[in-house]
Amino acid sequence: MWSVFEQTGIFVCLCRHGFAVLIVEMVRSGELSKYPLAIINALLENLGPNLAFGYDIGCSMETTIAQSELGEKARRLCLRCLVGSFHGHAHNRKCQLEHLATYLAGMGLEDFEGCERCFSRSNGLSNACRYATSFHWKQEVASYFKQTDNVETYANLSSFLCNNYKQALALIESEEDLREAMTQHGIASVEEFETALVEELEYLEQLRAQAKTKEETGAMEYWRKLDKLEGLRATLPGPRGSRSKFDMLKSK
Repeated sequence: MWSVFEQTGIFVCLCRHGFAVLIVEMVRSGELSKYPLAIINALLENLGPNLAFGYDIGCSMETTIAQSELGEKARRLCLRCLVGSFHGHAHNRKCQLEHLATYLAGMGLEDFEGCERCFSRSNGLSNACRYATSFHWKQEVASYFKQTDNVETYANLSSFLCNNYKQALALIESEEDLREAMTQHGIASVEEFETALVEELEYLEQLRAQAKTKEETGAMEYWRKLDKLEGLRATLPGPRGSRSKFDMLKSK
């Protein structure tokens, strides 16, 4: 459906402080992989190694990068693809252990959800440039982000840093409560948390590595459909004597 529109939106990259680093125009398409790939290539070229890139589908984006022409460069420059704190908790547990910033040392209090806050503010811009020409559309977008960076983001930078510093101090002060809770639960040191995460990831990888036959996969899918059917029957009035999923399984 997006192919009928010449311009469909923008793909934005922000730094951790909220400043716009790169803005890519989306043309006749939705949110395709080519836009973050172009941004990542520019970041690697200009900022160098040891970058962390947060994206709502950072887990699958990591695979896309590895299979693209950027794969070798991303590995050489140690690029890390992460998932934002808001989106990450909707992903499976293995993805969270590998890509959630909460479990990665060095990320601090960063949640990688700056673009969500950015778009909530910029939604009003669409009314001003919806019917503009291509040139004036780009002009409006560029002017908006320049104004936002210079007036709002820069002006709020001191508050942003101060609030993060206060939050970090509050976390440090709560360490004694953490120690007491660890003692109550028989946890000797904080290294046990890291060990538990490693063991959990290894366990999930072993489960994934175990080959599942088509018969097992079919049986699991059959059970899910029966479970869904049972839930639907519970919400709708049905005839008396209707069989449950367990009766249906027995009849199979």
